[in-house]
Amino acid sequence: MMNSKRNKTKYHAATAFSTKSDEFSESVSEEGMFSAKSIRETVESVVIAFILAFLFRTFEAEAFVIPTGSMAPTLQGRHKDVECPECEINYRAGASQENPDQNPPMAVLQCVCPNCGFVMDCSMNRSRNQHDRMERTYSGDRILVSKLAYEIDDPERWDVIVFKYPGNAKMNYIKRLVGLPNETVKLQYGDVFVAPNEGNKSSEFRIARKRPEKIQAMLQLVHDNQHEAKKLIEAGWPKRWSTEPAKEPSEWKESELPPDSVNSGRIRQQWSIDSKQPDKFNFIRYHHYTPNTKVNRGWRKASEIVFRQASNIEDFYEYNMSNPTTLLNWVGGLAWVGDLALEASVEILSDAGQLCCELVEGGHSFVCGFDLATGGVTLSIDEGTSQFVDLDEQPDGGQRIANTKMKGPGRYEFTLANVDDQLVLWINGSLVEFDGPTAYAPLDNHKQKKADLAPVGLGACGVSLKVNSLRVHRDVYYLPVKDEYVYYETLKRDSDREKNFETGDGQFLVLGDNSPASKDSRLWKENPGDMHYVERKLLIGKALFIYWPHSRTDIFPLCPNFSRMGFVR
Repeated sequence: MMNSKRNKTKYHAATAFSTKSDEFSESVSEEGMFSAKSIRETVESVVIAFILAFLFRTFEAEAFVIPTGSMAPTLQGRHKDVECPECEINYRAGASQENPDQNPPMAVLQCVCPNCGFVMDCSMNRSRNQHDRMERTYSGDRILVSKLAYEIDDPERWDVIVFKYPGNAKMNYIKRLVGLPNETVKLQYGDVFVAPNEGNKSSEFRIARKRPEKIQAMLQLVHDNQHEAKKLIEAGWPKRWSTEPAKEPSEWKESELPPDSVNSGRIRQQWSIDSKQPDKFNFIRYHHYTPNTKVNRGWRKASEIVFRQASNIEDFYEYNMSNPTTLLNWVGGLAWVGDLALEASVEILSDAGQLCCELVEGGHSFVCGFDLATGGVTLSIDEGTSQFVDLDEQPDGGQRIANTKMKGPGRYEFTLANVDDQLVLWINGSLVEFDGPTAYAPLDNHKQKKADLAPVGLGACGVSLKVNSLRVHRDVYYLPVKDEYVYYETLKRDSDREKNFETGDGQFLVLGDNSPASKDSRLWKENPGDMHYVERKLLIGKALFIYWPHSRTDIFPLCPNFSRMGFVR
């Protein structure tokens, strides 16, 4: 079990005030003394500047530093930016347990790559070599918190909020708001369900769907086909994308792009098709092959690679694997995640043809079809036999249609997500608006089936195109925990296990995005009389902006890390 102190997202105010004043000249009398008027004006300017800064901090916004990883990947605490030496993908690993004041520093940081499973020792006291590299540790994100946000408006579900911990008002916490006042929140299948605190609750639960920008912020990488580990492939490990059916002829052609450097350890996969069959789709599909060895949860050298069949995608958090022995003893297993997304970069070479993306959850097929001659896009579920719903959750047809600019030759990027019982599509970074809501009626899609072993597919017919990259993501999985010591003990991969929480007037339920390593509303009620909610009076404000993630020292000292600056979603 991880130390509870590390799980508490305690904030330390890091507000620095600065004053800006016009240039002024010192007035000196004939005797060489400073002018009394000049001194008085200077003092007044400084005092006013400090008063304004104090008022801004008190009533408008305040800066905080994130110390731990309970909100990863949305917000980073003390961590390491790691590059896997095998597949060369970048990821982050928590380092909150490091003690830099000790000599030598005491911490066993076993970083596990989320893409290829390679295990690397990132401890502070390790020497550099090919596979055991001493990665630099960075402090947490610095964010601005709006204190006025909830003075003029009510908190909304999925906001990231800062509040005083109910068990100790001197501690500031940050979590995501998932439960509003006067409702029952149920955690089941990794999703959030809510029902008003009146009537027959069991028949009124509805899934709480995240808005598109929240989905984007919370997706976590499962695999990137531009970062296949060369050693795995050479040892006979299958690539995760392959033609389907594998033994039949296919119009899809696989090739490998040249590596970025001669000594590169990764393989960059590319697919292309020049389809002459206008009525028959050819597919490539993703299979979740992950190394399984006795060394933690990955491999360290080729001789340790143990082959196994494709498995289900699970709620693996690379951020938490920096101390795998402790974490795995605490967790005891992983849960199946069915809410997935595919991010693809394609180059269309012909004027017409069709492309389709398929996501599978619980044996159900969710398809997005692209007509490349017209730019039309169609969403369907189970070939139109399952229904989408309207804003009142009533059945409303078997498909959704939109017109897009994904038409004819060109380079396009799209992301299709099946999250919280809704389909969401982005093309070239812009959200696609369909002719109706893209949420769908409840399905029996929370139990994994055989089809879930190939949960993502890309098909084409009558078109010539190249697929430059394929990235598979998963949604956050909220664990239905009972207390701090029963995370996965009774949570089976096919379990209907659930946990309910009730809120009253002015009470909010909050959870961390890093569900296995967040001491939040699920775990607060450890003693009789303790609260599992946050009262409105304890709210400090809404997390607004990441104004200073760690600097880019690989470019030059204190270089701003612009890619991670932005509004907190």
